Amino acid sequence: MSQWKYGEYIKTGIVHERYGMPCQDSVYELEDENCAVAALCDGIGSLPHSGRAGRIASMAACHILKKCGGIDFYRHAEAPDGMIKDLLERIDAYISYKFNEKHIDRTQGDSTLAFVFVSKKFGFVFAGCLGDSAVCLIKKSGNVCLTENNPNIESTASVGMREPWKYCKTALLRLNYDDFLGAILTSDGMDGEIYAKNTSQVYQNAAYYFNCAQKGNFRDAIAARVEPMVRRSGSCFDDDISVAVISRAQGAVAFPKDSTWLCCCGERNRLDDTYCNGCGRDFLDVYRNAPFERFGGKTQFFRYANSHPDFERKAVLPAQNPNGGGSNSSPFSETEQAHAEVQSAENRPEAPDERFENNYDWEKIAVAGCLADGEVSCGRGVLNGAGGNPDRGMEWWQKVSLLVAGATTIAVGITVVALHRKGGKS
Repeated sequence: MSQWKYGEYIKTGIVHERYGMPCQDSVYELEDENCAVAALCDGIGSLPHSGRAGRIASMAACHILKKCGGIDFYRHAEAPDGMIKDLLERIDAYISYKFNEKHIDRTQGDSTLAFVFVSKKFGFVFAGCLGDSAVCLIKKSGNVCLTENNPNIESTASVGMREPWKYCKTALLRLNYDDFLGAILTSDGMDGEIYAKNTSQVYQNAAYYFNCAQKGNFRDAIAARVEPMVRRSGSCFDDDISVAVISRAQGAVAFPKDSTWLCCCGERNRLDDTYCNGCGRDFLDVYRNAPFERFGGKTQFFRYANSHPDFERKAVLPAQNPNGGGSNSSPFSETEQAHAEVQSAENRPEAPDERFENNYDWEKIAVAGCLADGEVSCGRGVLNGAGGNPDRGMEWWQKVSLLVAGATTIAVGITVVALHRKGGKS
């Protein structure tokens, strides 16, 4: 019997219900003896076929990653750029393939992507998030949220955009050493309830959703909380809502209290509040000199500040005394910052293992066996049929290509050496 438990809940948003539009969120899960994988996609609402794109993308992501279950690609995940690039390209290719079957223009549907891949065979967890959905990694040592936080992008990152891998956030954990208990995948419809937008904070509310995976009636339990919240007058939860949980916890898990930011008026606010709920002051005015980068981010800064009152008081001092210090000055001493960095480092994701210095060719693994259901045809990631052979050798055209490339390289090398020697004699 598997130690992994799953739960999924999807609800059509109030706005979509009002206009008779379908839900565009999608959840997919797979498991075998080697791995467990879950994916969640949130369709881009402005495109008419985004619901279809999300369903295809979530399915393809799970099948592609599942085919990797027998391969120890921990080293590739340590330097994930090439791997994420190939994964997203192949998901995009499959969406295009399925759209073409239905004579749908590829530009008429797109989605975000959040996924968690658990390698039971090799003992690691690889997670990624593209766009404004979120992956909340639940660990005994501290929860971490992966979600979009890129001021340089004009719209939500999606699978079909140009070079989407540049905007994909990833995390790599050793299954046992990092005390990984599971993950919550959610669309941005639960921003402010499960996670804090533009931070890595997982809210304490998330404990309810995560612990519901221990129950046999996950959907009913989630609906009992979400339905009243959505129907409440003036509710901001009007978008499609989707939640997926993958868990190996043996019982209910207690989550830490939420970090808050203290305003100079004395009011405490949630981390995703831009303005103070008490006096309306802008967060950036209060913390304009706070050294967030020295702590590893906004969440880590306030996690430390909330437990150190004197430090927190200094954080709001510039706002209390606008004339004190220059615009680039900081009220924090180097000693304080260094000490805080050491304390907050415990809550940061573990640094990459320096053993793996190179980004190995993920393409070779992908060609060998991580397509969703099938074969590589002329170098394109197209899924055909239900079979597929993960251990299949290279096609004849691949072998010929390698031989031609090798012969060309040798010929060019000999020519360069010959010209170099001739030039030396003259």
